[in-house]
Amino acid sequence: MHGFGRTIDNQGRCQIGFWKEEKGLSLPNGNWAMYFKDGREECPEGVYMGNQKQWNRLVKIEKIRSFAKNTTPTLTFGQRLAEMFGGPCAMCAGPSASTIDPRQQSRERLPPEIMKSNKF
Repeated sequence: MHGFGRTIDNQGRCQIGFWKEEKGLSLPNGNWAMYFKDGREECPEGVYMGNQKQWNRLVKIEKIRSFAKNTTPTLTFGQRLAEMFGGPCAMCAGPSASTIDPRQQSRERLPPEIMKSNKF
């Protein structure tokens, strides 16, 4: 799917917003939100920039007044740093594109003798 679209899955959840197609996947790109069948938000309204690491990456929480015009998603400086180094946003402690805990990754790279000594 590319451009504006609204989908309803077999559980009644509704996804509405703008999409881009990347490597065969439809990813949120711009104004987007997801709701449960009773109308509660599952993913908050805002500007999203989906990618291969996290398909529903929230860039900015923002009340969407109209889906007639899309907002182009752009990363803040801190979010770009997080993207480069795989950690949380350097400026706001918000989520980065990775869904893997960076602390776990660094522990896995330590030599086994340090892991056994618990000096990390």
